[in-house]
Amino acid sequence: MSDVDWGNYSEAYKAIHDKLIEVLTKLDYPADPAVQDVIDRADRLLGRVYGSQGQQLKQRASTHELMVQLVHQGVEYQAGGGGGSGLVQCQIRNEGDDAWINEPYARDISDRATRALGKVNVAGFDVPLPSGINEIGRVQVSDVSKTATVKKIDLTSTGIIHTPASGKKIRVKAFTWSSNADVVTALRFGTAGDLLFPIQAKGVIGMNLVGCNIEGAVNEALYGYLSGTGTMKGTVLIEEI
Repeated sequence: MSDVDWGNYSEAYKAIHDKLIEVLTKLDYPADPAVQDVIDRADRLLGRVYGSQGQQLKQRASTHELMVQLVHQGVEYQAGGGGGSGLVQCQIRNEGDDAWINEPYARDISDRATRALGKVNVAGFDVPLPSGINEIGRVQVSDVSKTATVKKIDLTSTGIIHTPASGKKIRVKAFTWSSNADVVTALRFGTAGDLLFPIQAKGVIGMNLVGCNIEGAVNEALYGYLSGTGTMKGTVLIEEI
């Protein structure tokens, strides 16, 4: 302040005022160390830095790095895992949602009991495992690209529509027929099988069964059934499997 013209009252007053403000600013440290001004050189020279909660952050030994530790509910997380609190662990909540459990990789654990028994579920149906091996058995479903075999229905009483080759069974893929009399007409496998898609009086019925897997037993013939006198005419699309 040696360049101040002390004979000039206004200039001298301003210089004293500015200097006082400068001194008071340096002395006016906030009480909370979390917002401590960085002009506190003594603390910084001693390696002290404060976090948001007013707690001193520690410096890692023999380095210039600050120790930053992730903590959850009072438990410190260790990089690399260990004790159920690692940063690189893959963990899921247990059934009671009161603890973390370790899973080494992402996998479906929704039905361990079923899978342990060798059951696999596809589209709502159990897929059996062939006995003695660990491979999943093939699921036989109708192939829409495969050409079906056309078999005519022309019966006046219960009779065979088609007999499969030895060791084969018949799968019905689609059908249509008409009846000219008020009798029950239907399809069935074998001479005593359940009636399939029966109509109770004269009329017409037809259905596409691709994917439904309506099939008989091995070496079992497909019949047209009539409960009385009448005529059953139509077509059945089949596949021998």
